[in-house]
Amino acid sequence: MMVKPWQIASFVLIFVFIIQLLLSHKLLSTLHAYLYDDLFIQFNDYIEETSSFINPNAAEDYRRRLSQDPAHAHALPNPAILLFCYNRPDYLNQTLDSLFHLHGLDKFHVIISQDGTDQPTADVIRQAGRRTTFSVGKNNNVKSFQHWQHPRTIPSYVSSSSDQQQQQQQPGHAWLAQHYKWALSRLFNTNTKNKDEKSYSHVIIIEDDMLFSPDFLSYFQTTAPLLDTDPTLWCISSWNDNAFSDANHQWSDTNLFRTTYFPGLGWMMKRDLWVNELASTWPDHHWDHFMRYETTSKGRGCIVPEVNRNKNIGEEGSNMDKYSFKRLIAKMNWKQNDDGGDNGGDNGGGGRGGGGNRTVFTSHLDDRDSGVGEGSLGSLLEPGYSERMKHLIGKASRLEIQNIYTTFKRASTVNGKKDGGSISEKQQHQYYLILYNIEEYGRLSSRLKLWGGIPRGHHRYVTYVPYKGAIILLADRRFCPLLSSSDRELPGKGLTAVVAEVPGENCNDACAKFNSTSNSKSNWRERVNSQEEDQNQLDMYKCSTRDFWFINTCSELKRHFVCEGGCNVDLNLYVPAYVINQGDDDGNGSTGAEHGRGTCLITHKTSRCNAKAGDGIQRLCPCTAVVRDDSGIVVIGKGGVGSGGDGGLTTEERLDKISEKIRRASSRGKEGGEMT
Repeated sequence: MMVKPWQIASFVLIFVFIIQLLLSHKLLSTLHAYLYDDLFIQFNDYIEETSSFINPNAAEDYRRRLSQDPAHAHALPNPAILLFCYNRPDYLNQTLDSLFHLHGLDKFHVIISQDGTDQPTADVIRQAGRRTTFSVGKNNNVKSFQHWQHPRTIPSYVSSSSDQQQQQQQPGHAWLAQHYKWALSRLFNTNTKNKDEKSYSHVIIIEDDMLFSPDFLSYFQTTAPLLDTDPTLWCISSWNDNAFSDANHQWSDTNLFRTTYFPGLGWMMKRDLWVNELASTWPDHHWDHFMRYETTSKGRGCIVPEVNRNKNIGEEGSNMDKYSFKRLIAKMNWKQNDDGGDNGGDNGGGGRGGGGNRTVFTSHLDDRDSGVGEGSLGSLLEPGYSERMKHLIGKASRLEIQNIYTTFKRASTVNGKKDGGSISEKQQHQYYLILYNIEEYGRLSSRLKLWGGIPRGHHRYVTYVPYKGAIILLADRRFCPLLSSSDRELPGKGLTAVVAEVPGENCNDACAKFNSTSNSKSNWRERVNSQEEDQNQLDMYKCSTRDFWFINTCSELKRHFVCEGGCNVDLNLYVPAYVINQGDDDGNGSTGAEHGRGTCLITHKTSRCNAKAGDGIQRLCPCTAVVRDDSGIVVIGKGGVGSGGDGGLTTEERLDKISEKIRRASSRGKEGGEMT
């Protein structure tokens, strides 16, 4: 009986799949033996740069401040509240009404900075100014009240054109960023000689679509000493990006934590930060993205509450639309009452903590592990905070994403009643660790009801989530420095960031050209010459989809491009990249028309090696060495993934990998195509 071609192909596919399973452990062991590559170390220098800020005496300094000023009466010597608005008088009226009912407003200067001269908005502000001459609700007046109006014209440092049509085409986020720079420079006296403005010590930044919790101001007053004692902190925020009103979440009204992902939305900074750092580098667009670049934050963090201290009511704005508002912002949990207790906010999510007429804030680590007395915020200071978090990671039980539903039963019986937010008594107060790659985060955030897209609210890439009575820790395999080396996913061996020589060129072609240069071969030999297991290397570089994440940083782009237009986020598949010039889309990919010339682009999505870019775009490509493993199979030079299995390969990537091996076998070793 003659064997048909399709039967042979099926047999080969099954055979290769079985061999792959048998060799997977050996392959992973070999890959895990690879050393950290220079590029990976460079990236982690930015993550670890926090160490250059650490004050080893922070805890002692903090205790001394508390003993000298237990009521935090002098924590904010001369603070200002800076409210940004434009042309939404109805929202602004609600915001001001909420603001004027806050405890302790008499200790603050209130400044409303209006972008432009919209008359209905100006009328609301003037009416509010007249109200400040009287006691309103629980407020004992304000220290001072000012109304500023920012000229709504494009500043000369952005464009020298006076064309009104061009000015109107500027997106809302650009107007907002330029308004921020103007107002903050005036506030902190970096563009004015006003003596009163020079004396402000801190600023709390709010916008015209916020309502405030009763303890909003006392929260900032209580946490202000942390900014003075710990240089690894650069802001205090009233917003937790993950504080959704989900019954499974058990956020506490009293608990605070640290995040190295800048949250914004009602936040405080000191004057020194603006004057010494931000004023000279502030962007003319997307100011919130700028605050999240590692070149800006330098690994520093912010203090945030588990339950938000403000509610955003703006369904539409510079960075918001009605659909996103209803899907995300409208579902956020915030503290409405004034009992100082732990009611879990306005919509579900029971809590942990105490009561009282005034909120006693605590660190979220105090409950079980820190050993610090109740009510102390000392465990939020570095280096102790990271050490405690690392300890929790070490003792946590491993949990796979696909096992979340089965591990946390949907319903159980507590005191004779069904509680959908509970788990078994054995699982109460347990810690679980989920290792993930960014490619998996959408699925993970969906299952845990967290903010999707990219991880938010994390401390050095580990996110702390109180969930159904347990604590789940989510850690990024690539970038969490608190993980053990065996749990980290390393860059591909010999990973080199290569600039595409020709604008619009894809990364497969760029790496092929790099592969043909003597520089690439000498570069590789210098890295691995002393490694015995690397003697089977093939002197070949390929573009590696998985390694895009290691070069997808503003700092890495600035090593290869001038980036005179700063950095910006773009979700096209050809990013990271550099905008050479602007132009119209030619149908073959973006030419940079949506970004300014000289802008360096980073992304929040997985990039592709073969993605097309227009003539105005120059790509940065991850070229990784191709080697043979001990069995002679050609593999891309991946780093180790420890217990992470295959490092989170998607189904598509696994199939591509198998198909690539079959194709290579059939062509007797001829190389080609994109490698992942």
